[in-house]
Amino acid sequence: MTSVTLYISWIMYESSSTYMTIYALELPEIWNNLGTRLTNKHLGIITTSLKSIYKLKWDSYLNRNDIGPKGGNKLRTYRLFKNKFQSENYLNNMTNSFARKSFTRLRISAHNLRIETGRHTYPKTAVEDRLCRHCDTLDDELHFILKCSKSTDSVSARQTFMTDLAALHPDTRQMNDNDKFKFIMSSEDLDTCLLLQKLIVRLVKNRGSL
Repeated sequence: MTSVTLYISWIMYESSSTYMTIYALELPEIWNNLGTRLTNKHLGIITTSLKSIYKLKWDSYLNRNDIGPKGGNKLRTYRLFKNKFQSENYLNNMTNSFARKSFTRLRISAHNLRIETGRHTYPKTAVEDRLCRHCDTLDDELHFILKCSKSTDSVSARQTFMTDLAALHPDTRQMNDNDKFKFIMSSEDLDTCLLLQKLIVRLVKNRGSL
């Protein structure tokens, strides 16, 4: 097969893929009227359509409860505080890279808390049995941020953080633990993020790893 034949085959394949993409987006009128080239206007319409479809898929996947082989969704914690398809302010407001990475791992459940590692045992450990080895209670993200008493330094750091947080956001004094957790994990403003990164660094270092 000559290089010319290969090139023609590639063009035909690319054209077919482009057509199928446009057709799948229910935009056949673009294909019917564009001739042999895509204009910037056409690309803009296609891009907007693709983004819209992706956002809908993202939202659907985030809120499903039947993703795992036995039901359940690893993203059940993430969706408590993630409800918009956009970049989060903490990524810019947390100046400490270790804290920023650790907080991201907590948000997306990419950590070694037992709520996550229990998913990978064989047989899989029941959620209610994924307990903190020190506190004998569920070892999840809320427990790590607000409850774990393994280290006296962590307890002290948490108390200081909650006092400073209440000074910035007085309403947090009246919140239950679940609401405090969601509020903390949704932190966006600079002052709160700077307080939070100090807490995260101490909690992770006292634990030894995340």
